Amino acid sequence: MSETTPRPDDGVNPPADGSVPPPPGYQPAPPPAPAYDPGAVTAAYGSVDPNSPGGYPPPPPTYGGTPSAGTSPYGAPPAGGYGAQPGAAPGYPGAAPAGGWSAAPPPGQPGYGTPGYGAPGYGAPGYGTYGDPYAAPPKTNGLAIAALVLGISGFFCGITGIVAVVLGIVALNQIRSGRGTGRGLAIGGIVTGAIATVLVAASVVLAATGFWSAFEDTSSTSSDGSTSTDDWWSDGSDVQTDYQLAQGYLAGDCLSVYSEYWDMSDADITDCAQAHGMEVISTFQLSAAITSTDDELLYEADDACWSQITALVPDTATQDAIDSDIYFPSQEQWEAGERTAYCVVVPYASDQLGAGSVTAGTYGGTGSL
Repeated sequence: MSETTPRPDDGVNPPADGSVPPPPGYQPAPPPAPAYDPGAVTAAYGSVDPNSPGGYPPPPPTYGGTPSAGTSPYGAPPAGGYGAQPGAAPGYPGAAPAGGWSAAPPPGQPGYGTPGYGAPGYGAPGYGTYGDPYAAPPKTNGLAIAALVLGISGFFCGITGIVAVVLGIVALNQIRSGRGTGRGLAIGGIVTGAIATVLVAASVVLAATGFWSAFEDTSSTSSDGSTSTDDWWSDGSDVQTDYQLAQGYLAGDCLSVYSEYWDMSDADITDCAQAHGMEVISTFQLSAAITSTDDELLYEADDACWSQITALVPDTATQDAIDSDIYFPSQEQWEAGERTAYCVVVPYASDQLGAGSVTAGTYGGTGSL
């Protein structure tokens, strides 16, 4: 057997071992998948029960048993997470994402844990005052506004103050029953109305007091010590006790002036045929002392005096121009035993009576001089 000189491997001649070299650019085929290895399953799912068919893991414990602390009744999860479910095609439900299921989701991705069933994140819808979330807000009570306006006006108009108090109370009752808002306005109307009413009432009292003070008996004293009877009918004051009523006048005596004093000290007897201040119609005896200008006894005496005058002067036109008056003893005179009082006729709206005598029937419509 002769020796053969080896040829260089230039790709033209086949190699000596009989193999055929691959053509240029040929990519070798990948190695075949490894055969099923029960050891990998054992490592992923726990120990293999030799009694189980096919070498699968033992079944989970029954519900009656209690799993040991820290272990799961379903075994430990496989290393590296769970892969795709058997039979699930890529892109369909059940298919594992690229890289397999991981124990924790990638950053920024939501977790797939069991959803919680706590209280929902959305609270109950807010409702308006009257239960309708879309209803317009309640309006301000009109009576409350009116009460405040009238309460302020009461400081200037007076009578509106009490009206404001009434409207404010009504408005509060309506607001309590849900008919609008404005409780503060109603209270303001009541307060301002009450204050205005009190101020106005005080002003009226002060004004009335000043008005009547102008008609009070000033009890002015003349040079001879007598006291004046100006406006003694109007003030209701006590009768003075320091005067002495002149005595001795008789019915038919005409006096020069209408005396301004309780004691008639400024009047002198004069001729009735001339103009004069007053005339004595009659004298009478008092049944009790007159102590006040509001004394009922004084009113009764004056009514009786006027009746006598109208009987002597029946002409109504003449009656309109005259009046009656009473002069009576003071309390001191009464205590001293003096009882005589005078009924006199006086001018109604002038300083003096005309000529003629009432008691003689020669005055006025009965035939004046």
